[in-house]
Amino acid sequence: MARFFVPLLLLLSGCSLINPPEPVDDDRDGSALPDDCDDTQAAVHPGAPELCDGLDNDCDLAVDEGWDEDADGFKTCGANPDCNDTDPTSYPGAEEACDGADNDCNGAVDDGGLVDLDGDGHCTGQDCDDSDPAIHPGVVEVCDGVDQDCNGAIDDGLDEDLDGHFGCGGPDCNDGDPAIHPGVPEVCDGVDQDCDAAIDEDFDADADGHSSCSVPPDCDDAAASTHPGAPEQCNSVDDDCDGVVDEDTTEDLDGDGLGACSGDCDDTDPTIFPGAHERPNGADDDCDGTVDEPYEGTMSVAAFAPSASGSAAQEHFGQSLSAAGDFNGDGLSDFASGSGSFDLGAGRVHLVLGQAFDAGAPPATVPIHATIDGDASGLYLGERVDLGDVNGDGLDDLIVGK
Repeated sequence: MARFFVPLLLLLSGCSLINPPEPVDDDRDGSALPDDCDDTQAAVHPGAPELCDGLDNDCDLAVDEGWDEDADGFKTCGANPDCNDTDPTSYPGAEEACDGADNDCNGAVDDGGLVDLDGDGHCTGQDCDDSDPAIHPGVVEVCDGVDQDCNGAIDDGLDEDLDGHFGCGGPDCNDGDPAIHPGVPEVCDGVDQDCDAAIDEDFDADADGHSSCSVPPDCDDAAASTHPGAPEQCNSVDDDCDGVVDEDTTEDLDGDGLGACSGDCDDTDPTIFPGAHERPNGADDDCDGTVDEPYEGTMSVAAFAPSASGSAAQEHFGQSLSAAGDFNGDGLSDFASGSGSFDLGAGRVHLVLGQAFDAGAPPATVPIHATIDGDASGLYLGERVDLGDVNGDGLDDLIVGK
Protein backbone atom coordinates (compact mmCIF):
# COMPACT_ATOMS: atom_id res chain seq x y z
CA MET A 1 0.00 0.00 0.00
CA ALA A 2 2.90 2.43 0.65
CA ARG A 3 4.11 2.17 -2.93
CA PHE A 4 0.93 3.61 -4.36
CA PHE A 5 0.50 6.51 -1.88
CA VAL A 6 3.46 8.61 -2.96
CA PRO A 7 2.62 8.83 -6.67
CA LEU A 8 -0.91 9.88 -5.86
CA LEU A 9 0.42 12.67 -3.71
CA LEU A 10 2.73 13.75 -6.47
CA LEU A 11 -0.15 13.75 -8.94
CA LEU A 12 -2.19 16.00 -6.75
CA SER A 13 0.72 18.31 -6.20
CA GLY A 14 1.30 18.51 -9.92
CA CYS A 15 -2.24 19.70 -10.51
CA SER A 16 -1.77 22.69 -8.21
CA LEU A 17 1.09 23.96 -10.35
CA ILE A 18 -1.16 24.61 -13.54
CA ASN A 19 -1.74 28.49 -14.37
CA PRO A 20 -5.42 29.76 -14.51
CA PRO A 21 -6.74 30.98 -17.94
CA GLU A 22 -6.17 34.67 -18.90
CA PRO A 23 -9.27 37.06 -18.61
CA VAL A 24 -10.87 37.89 -21.99
CA ASP A 25 -10.46 41.60 -23.05
CA ASP A 26 -11.53 41.67 -26.66
CA ASP A 27 -11.63 45.46 -26.99
CA ARG A 28 -8.28 45.76 -25.18
CA ASP A 29 -9.49 48.61 -22.98
CA GLY A 30 -8.00 47.06 -19.87
CA SER A 31 -11.28 45.72 -18.59
CA ALA A 32 -12.56 42.25 -19.20
CA LEU A 33 -15.87 40.57 -18.78
CA PRO A 34 -17.83 40.54 -16.62
CA ASP A 35 -16.68 43.94 -15.31
CA ASP A 36 -16.62 45.41 -18.82
CA CYS A 37 -20.31 45.81 -19.74
CA ASP A 38 -19.48 45.99 -23.44
CA ASP A 39 -16.21 44.26 -24.40
CA THR A 40 -16.68 45.33 -28.01
CA GLN A 41 -16.32 49.05 -27.31
CA ALA A 42 -12.99 50.31 -26.04
CA ALA A 43 -14.76 53.47 -24.79
CA VAL A 44 -17.00 51.39 -22.57
CA HIS A 45 -15.60 50.01 -19.33
CA PRO A 46 -15.78 50.75 -15.61
CA GLY A 47 -14.28 54.16 -14.88
CA ALA A 48 -14.52 55.39 -18.47
CA PRO A 49 -15.77 58.99 -18.84
CA GLU A 50 -19.44 59.14 -19.76
CA LEU A 51 -19.87 60.37 -23.30
CA CYS A 52 -23.02 61.71 -24.95
CA ASP A 53 -23.23 58.80 -27.35
CA GLY A 54 -26.22 56.76 -26.21
CA LEU A 55 -23.90 54.23 -24.43
CA ASP A 56 -23.34 53.37 -20.79
CA ASN A 57 -19.67 54.30 -21.04
CA ASP A 58 -18.81 53.83 -17.33
CA CYS A 59 -20.90 50.67 -16.93
CA ASP A 60 -22.99 52.13 -14.09
CA LEU A 61 -26.25 51.11 -15.73
CA ALA A 62 -27.03 54.76 -16.66
CA VAL A 63 -26.78 56.08 -20.20
CA ASP A 64 -25.40 59.56 -20.93
CA GLU A 65 -25.79 60.73 -17.36
CA GLY A 66 -24.43 64.19 -16.80
CA TRP A 67 -25.66 65.35 -20.19
CA ASP A 68 -29.23 66.27 -18.96
CA GLU A 69 -28.55 68.18 -15.77
CA ASP A 70 -31.98 69.85 -15.58
CA ALA A 71 -33.78 66.50 -16.11
CA ASP A 72 -36.07 67.95 -18.76
CA GLY A 73 -35.56 64.94 -21.01
CA PHE A 74 -33.32 66.78 -23.45
CA LYS A 75 -29.53 66.33 -23.62
CA THR A 76 -26.92 68.85 -24.55
CA CYS A 77 -25.72 66.46 -27.22
CA GLY A 78 -27.26 64.94 -30.26
CA ALA A 79 -29.01 66.35 -33.29
CA ASN A 80 -31.39 68.55 -31.25
CA PRO A 81 -29.48 69.53 -28.11
CA ASP A 82 -30.75 71.34 -25.01
CA CYS A 83 -29.45 74.90 -25.28
CA ASN A 84 -29.74 75.50 -21.51
CA ASP A 85 -29.24 72.38 -19.39
CA THR A 86 -29.70 74.34 -16.16
CA ASP A 87 -33.29 75.42 -16.92
CA PRO A 88 -35.96 72.73 -17.31
CA THR A 89 -38.22 75.24 -19.11
CA SER A 90 -35.70 75.65 -21.92
CA TYR A 91 -35.36 72.79 -24.40
CA PRO A 92 -36.05 72.17 -28.08
CA GLY A 93 -39.77 72.67 -28.78
CA ALA A 94 -40.56 74.40 -25.48
CA GLU A 95 -43.11 77.25 -25.53
CA GLU A 96 -41.37 80.57 -25.92
CA ALA A 97 -41.88 82.83 -22.91
CA CYS A 98 -41.33 86.53 -22.64
CA ASP A 99 -38.31 86.26 -20.33
CA GLY A 100 -35.30 87.28 -22.39
CA ALA A 101 -34.25 83.64 -22.94
CA ASP A 102 -34.27 81.27 -25.90
CA ASN A 103 -36.80 78.85 -24.41
CA ASP A 104 -37.34 76.75 -27.54
CA CYS A 105 -33.61 76.55 -28.41
CA ASN A 106 -34.13 77.88 -31.93
CA GLY A 107 -31.46 80.51 -31.55
CA ALA A 108 -33.90 83.44 -31.16
CA VAL A 109 -34.90 85.15 -27.91
CA ASP A 110 -38.57 85.88 -27.24
CA ASP A 111 -39.48 85.24 -30.85
CA GLY A 112 -42.96 84.58 -32.18
CA GLY A 113 -44.25 88.14 -31.70
CA LEU A 114 -43.49 88.32 -27.97
CA VAL A 115 -42.53 91.82 -26.86
CA ASP A 116 -42.24 93.26 -23.36
CA LEU A 117 -42.58 96.99 -23.89
CA ASP A 118 -42.80 97.99 -20.23
CA GLY A 119 -40.10 95.61 -19.01
CA ASP A 120 -42.23 93.89 -16.37
CA GLY A 121 -41.39 90.39 -17.59
CA HIS A 122 -44.72 89.89 -19.34
CA CYS A 123 -45.06 90.21 -23.07
CA THR A 124 -47.85 91.74 -25.06
CA GLY A 125 -50.61 89.15 -25.27
CA GLN A 126 -50.06 88.11 -21.66
CA ASP A 127 -49.75 91.64 -20.31
CA CYS A 128 -53.11 93.45 -20.64
CA ASP A 129 -51.31 96.81 -20.52
CA ASP A 130 -47.77 96.56 -21.83
CA SER A 131 -47.22 100.29 -21.29
CA ASP A 132 -47.46 100.10 -17.49
CA PRO A 133 -45.01 97.89 -15.55
CA ALA A 134 -47.41 97.87 -12.56
CA ILE A 135 -50.00 95.99 -14.62
CA HIS A 136 -49.38 92.34 -15.49
CA PRO A 137 -50.56 88.85 -14.50
CA GLY A 138 -49.97 88.05 -10.84
CA VAL A 139 -49.74 91.62 -9.57
CA VAL A 140 -51.80 92.59 -6.50
CA GLU A 141 -55.11 94.20 -7.49
CA VAL A 142 -55.57 97.84 -6.48
CA CYS A 143 -58.97 99.53 -6.05
CA ASP A 144 -58.65 102.12 -8.80
CA GLY A 145 -60.98 101.00 -11.57
CA VAL A 146 -58.14 99.17 -13.39
CA ASP A 147 -57.61 95.45 -14.00
CA GLN A 148 -54.09 95.22 -12.52
CA ASP A 149 -53.72 91.42 -12.58
CA CYS A 150 -55.05 91.02 -16.14
CA ASN A 151 -57.70 88.47 -15.16
CA GLY A 152 -60.52 90.33 -16.89
CA ALA A 153 -62.06 91.65 -13.66
CA ILE A 154 -61.64 95.20 -12.37
CA ASP A 155 -60.87 95.72 -8.68
CA ASP A 156 -61.92 92.16 -7.87
CA GLY A 157 -61.40 90.63 -4.47
CA LEU A 158 -61.37 93.97 -2.66
CA ASP A 159 -63.41 94.61 0.49
CA GLU A 160 -61.93 97.59 2.25
CA ASP A 161 -64.46 97.79 5.08
CA LEU A 162 -64.41 94.01 5.62
CA ASP A 163 -68.19 93.73 5.60
CA GLY A 164 -68.12 90.77 3.22
CA HIS A 165 -69.14 92.84 0.19
CA PHE A 166 -66.82 94.17 -2.47
CA GLY A 167 -66.79 97.88 -3.06
CA CYS A 168 -64.46 97.95 -6.04
CA GLY A 169 -66.10 96.07 -8.86
CA GLY A 170 -68.73 94.78 -6.46
CA PRO A 171 -72.16 95.69 -5.10
CA ASP A 172 -71.06 97.55 -1.94
CA CYS A 173 -72.08 101.17 -2.61
CA ASN A 174 -69.94 102.44 0.29
CA ASP A 175 -66.92 100.23 0.95
CA GLY A 176 -65.72 102.59 3.66
CA ASP A 177 -68.64 101.87 5.97
CA PRO A 178 -69.29 98.28 7.13
CA ALA A 179 -72.88 99.22 8.02
CA ILE A 180 -73.66 99.90 4.36
CA HIS A 181 -73.91 96.98 1.94
CA PRO A 182 -76.56 94.91 0.14
CA GLY A 183 -78.96 93.15 2.51
CA VAL A 184 -78.51 95.46 5.50
CA PRO A 185 -81.77 96.84 7.00
CA GLU A 186 -82.61 100.31 5.76
CA VAL A 187 -82.38 103.09 8.36
CA CYS A 188 -84.41 106.30 8.14
CA ASP A 189 -81.48 108.69 7.84
CA GLY A 190 -81.38 109.88 4.24
CA VAL A 191 -78.78 107.23 3.30
CA ASP A 192 -79.09 104.20 1.01
CA GLN A 193 -78.02 101.49 3.47
CA ASP A 194 -78.92 98.44 1.38
CA CYS A 195 -77.37 99.74 -1.85
CA ASP A 196 -80.53 99.37 -3.93
CA ALA A 197 -80.36 102.96 -5.23
CA ALA A 198 -83.41 103.93 -3.12
CA ILE A 199 -83.13 106.04 0.02
CA ASP A 200 -85.26 105.27 3.08
CA GLU A 201 -87.64 103.24 0.91
CA ASP A 202 -88.86 101.22 3.90
CA PHE A 203 -90.04 104.47 5.45
CA ASP A 204 -91.99 105.76 2.43
CA ALA A 205 -95.38 104.17 2.86
CA ASP A 206 -97.05 106.03 -0.02
CA ALA A 207 -94.10 105.52 -2.39
CA ASP A 208 -93.97 109.18 -3.39
CA GLY A 209 -90.21 109.38 -2.97
CA HIS A 210 -90.43 111.23 0.34
CA SER A 211 -90.28 109.66 3.78
CA SER A 212 -91.14 110.86 7.25
CA CYS A 213 -87.41 111.18 7.92
CA SER A 214 -86.54 113.09 4.76
CA VAL A 215 -85.32 116.66 4.98
CA PRO A 216 -87.82 118.24 4.84
CA PRO A 217 -90.05 115.37 5.96
CA ASP A 218 -93.21 114.09 4.30
CA CYS A 219 -96.04 115.50 6.38
CA ASP A 220 -98.51 112.83 5.22
CA ASP A 221 -96.87 109.53 4.28
CA ALA A 222 -100.26 107.98 3.53
CA ALA A 223 -101.03 110.29 0.58
CA ALA A 224 -98.75 110.20 -2.44
CA SER A 225 -99.98 113.63 -3.56
CA THR A 226 -98.78 115.18 -0.32
CA HIS A 227 -95.05 115.67 0.10
CA PRO A 228 -92.46 118.44 0.04
CA GLY A 229 -92.52 120.16 -3.35
CA ALA A 230 -95.94 118.85 -4.37
CA PRO A 231 -98.21 121.37 -6.15
CA GLU A 232 -100.62 122.99 -3.76
CA GLN A 233 -104.24 122.15 -4.52
CA CYS A 234 -107.45 123.80 -3.42
CA ASN A 235 -108.44 121.03 -1.03
CA SER A 236 -107.90 122.39 2.52
CA VAL A 237 -104.74 120.21 2.71
CA ASP A 238 -101.11 121.28 3.08
CA ASP A 239 -100.09 119.48 -0.12
CA ASP A 240 -96.51 120.78 -0.22
CA CYS A 241 -95.85 120.26 3.51
CA ASP A 242 -94.76 123.85 4.09
CA GLY A 243 -97.14 124.42 6.98
CA VAL A 244 -99.58 126.57 4.95
CA VAL A 245 -102.86 125.26 3.57
CA ASP A 246 -104.06 126.18 0.06
CA GLU A 247 -101.57 128.98 -0.45
CA ASP A 248 -101.29 130.15 -4.05
CA THR A 249 -104.80 128.80 -4.68
CA THR A 250 -107.01 131.27 -2.80
CA GLU A 251 -105.11 134.24 -4.21
CA ASP A 252 -106.16 136.04 -7.41
CA LEU A 253 -102.83 135.87 -9.21
CA ASP A 254 -104.04 137.19 -12.59
CA GLY A 255 -106.24 139.97 -11.21
CA ASP A 256 -109.47 138.80 -12.81
CA GLY A 257 -111.29 138.81 -9.47
CA LEU A 258 -111.24 135.04 -8.99
CA GLY A 259 -108.68 132.63 -7.57
CA ALA A 260 -108.16 128.91 -8.09
CA CYS A 261 -110.33 128.04 -5.12
CA SER A 262 -113.06 130.28 -6.59
CA GLY A 263 -113.21 128.28 -9.79
CA ASP A 264 -110.58 130.10 -11.89
CA CYS A 265 -109.19 127.27 -13.99
CA ASP A 266 -106.19 129.34 -15.11
CA ASP A 267 -105.15 131.95 -12.57
CA THR A 268 -102.33 133.14 -14.81
CA ASP A 269 -104.63 134.49 -17.57
CA PRO A 270 -107.07 137.30 -16.67
CA THR A 271 -109.28 136.49 -19.67
CA ILE A 272 -109.97 132.99 -18.36
CA PHE A 273 -112.43 132.67 -15.46
CA PRO A 274 -115.96 131.35 -14.83
CA GLY A 275 -118.44 133.38 -16.93
CA ALA A 276 -115.89 134.65 -19.45
CA HIS A 277 -116.86 134.64 -23.14
CA GLU A 278 -115.66 131.54 -24.95
CA ARG A 279 -113.22 132.34 -27.75
CA PRO A 280 -111.89 130.17 -30.59
CA ASN A 281 -108.41 129.80 -29.04
CA GLY A 282 -108.14 126.20 -27.90
CA ALA A 283 -108.69 127.17 -24.24
CA ASP A 284 -111.55 126.74 -21.82
CA ASP A 285 -112.18 130.48 -21.40
CA ASP A 286 -115.27 130.14 -19.22
CA CYS A 287 -113.89 127.27 -17.07
CA ASP A 288 -116.90 125.06 -17.75
CA GLY A 289 -114.82 122.08 -18.81
CA THR A 290 -115.51 122.52 -22.54
CA VAL A 291 -113.07 124.07 -25.00
CA ASP A 292 -114.27 126.33 -27.82
CA GLU A 293 -117.94 125.47 -27.47
CA PRO A 294 -120.29 127.41 -29.85
CA TYR A 295 -120.12 131.16 -29.32
CA GLU A 296 -122.96 133.11 -27.80
CA GLY A 297 -124.92 135.66 -29.85
CA THR A 298 -126.32 135.85 -33.35
CA MET A 299 -125.01 137.07 -36.65
CA SER A 300 -126.86 139.61 -38.77
CA VAL A 301 -126.05 140.09 -42.40
CA ALA A 302 -127.00 143.32 -44.21
CA ALA A 303 -127.99 143.51 -47.83
CA PHE A 304 -125.06 143.21 -50.20
CA ALA A 305 -124.35 145.80 -52.86
CA PRO A 306 -125.65 144.61 -56.24
CA SER A 307 -123.46 144.28 -59.31
CA ALA A 308 -123.12 147.26 -61.62
CA SER A 309 -124.78 145.24 -64.38
CA GLY A 310 -127.63 143.98 -62.26
CA SER A 311 -130.14 145.20 -59.74
CA ALA A 312 -130.83 144.51 -56.08
CA ALA A 313 -133.81 142.47 -57.03
CA GLN A 314 -131.62 140.29 -59.20
CA GLU A 315 -129.07 139.66 -56.41
CA HIS A 316 -131.02 136.77 -54.88
CA PHE A 317 -128.40 136.38 -52.10
CA GLY A 318 -128.74 132.93 -50.62
CA GLN A 319 -130.52 131.37 -53.57
CA SER A 320 -128.14 128.46 -52.96
CA LEU A 321 -126.04 128.07 -49.79
CA SER A 322 -123.11 125.79 -49.08
CA ALA A 323 -122.64 123.76 -45.96
CA ALA A 324 -120.40 125.37 -43.36
CA GLY A 325 -116.70 124.88 -43.92
CA ASP A 326 -113.35 126.44 -43.01
CA PHE A 327 -111.96 128.11 -46.11
CA ASN A 328 -109.06 130.00 -44.50
CA GLY A 329 -108.17 127.56 -41.71
CA ASP A 330 -108.84 129.96 -38.81
CA GLY A 331 -111.12 127.53 -37.00
CA LEU A 332 -114.27 129.59 -37.76
CA SER A 333 -117.08 128.41 -40.00
CA ASP A 334 -117.33 130.00 -43.46
CA PHE A 335 -120.04 129.63 -46.11
CA ALA A 336 -120.74 130.41 -49.77
CA SER A 337 -123.89 131.93 -51.32
CA GLY A 338 -124.84 131.44 -54.97
CA SER A 339 -127.40 133.04 -57.28
CA GLY A 340 -127.62 131.45 -60.70
CA SER A 341 -130.34 133.85 -61.83
CA PHE A 342 -128.30 136.99 -61.20
CA ASP A 343 -127.71 139.32 -64.16
CA LEU A 344 -129.86 137.57 -66.72
CA GLY A 345 -128.64 134.18 -65.67
CA ALA A 346 -124.92 134.94 -65.71
CA GLY A 347 -124.83 134.04 -62.02
CA ARG A 348 -122.87 135.23 -58.98
CA VAL A 349 -121.14 133.52 -56.02
CA HIS A 350 -120.18 135.19 -52.72
CA LEU A 351 -117.67 133.70 -50.22
CA VAL A 352 -118.32 134.86 -46.64
CA LEU A 353 -115.76 134.23 -43.87
CA GLY A 354 -116.88 133.70 -40.29
CA GLN A 355 -116.02 136.20 -37.55
CA ALA A 356 -115.66 135.77 -33.80
CA PHE A 357 -117.60 138.21 -31.69
CA ASP A 358 -118.96 138.67 -28.18
CA ALA A 359 -122.63 138.16 -27.47
CA GLY A 360 -122.98 141.72 -26.29
CA ALA A 361 -121.59 143.28 -29.43
CA PRO A 362 -122.51 141.36 -32.62
CA PRO A 363 -121.36 142.92 -35.91
CA ALA A 364 -123.91 144.87 -37.95
CA THR A 365 -122.72 143.33 -41.19
CA VAL A 366 -120.40 140.58 -42.26
CA PRO A 367 -118.19 141.58 -45.20
CA ILE A 368 -117.94 139.43 -48.27
CA HIS A 369 -114.48 137.94 -48.72
CA ALA A 370 -114.74 137.28 -52.46
CA THR A 371 -117.29 137.51 -55.31
CA ILE A 372 -117.26 135.52 -58.54
CA ASP A 373 -119.54 136.62 -61.44
CA GLY A 374 -120.54 134.60 -64.46
CA ASP A 375 -119.23 136.04 -67.72
CA ALA A 376 -122.14 135.12 -69.98
CA SER A 377 -125.92 135.28 -69.87
CA GLY A 378 -127.40 131.87 -69.21
CA LEU A 379 -124.25 130.55 -67.48
CA TYR A 380 -126.24 130.32 -64.21
CA LEU A 381 -123.03 130.33 -62.17
CA GLY A 382 -123.79 129.60 -58.54
CA GLU A 383 -126.91 127.49 -58.87
CA ARG A 384 -124.93 125.00 -56.79
CA VAL A 385 -122.20 125.97 -54.30
CA ASP A 386 -120.37 124.04 -51.61
CA LEU A 387 -117.23 124.03 -49.43
CA GLY A 388 -115.01 120.94 -49.16
CA ASP A 389 -111.36 119.86 -49.07
CA VAL A 390 -110.81 118.83 -52.67
CA ASN A 391 -106.98 118.62 -52.68
CA GLY A 392 -106.46 117.17 -49.20
CA ASP A 393 -104.46 120.10 -47.80
CA GLY A 394 -106.64 120.42 -44.70
CA LEU A 395 -108.41 123.59 -45.96
CA ASP A 396 -111.87 123.64 -47.50
CA ASP A 397 -112.11 124.77 -51.11
CA LEU A 398 -114.95 126.65 -52.86
CA ILE A 399 -116.89 124.41 -55.23
CA VAL A 400 -119.19 126.18 -57.75
CA GLY A 401 -121.68 124.54 -60.07
CA LYS A 402 -124.50 125.60 -62.44
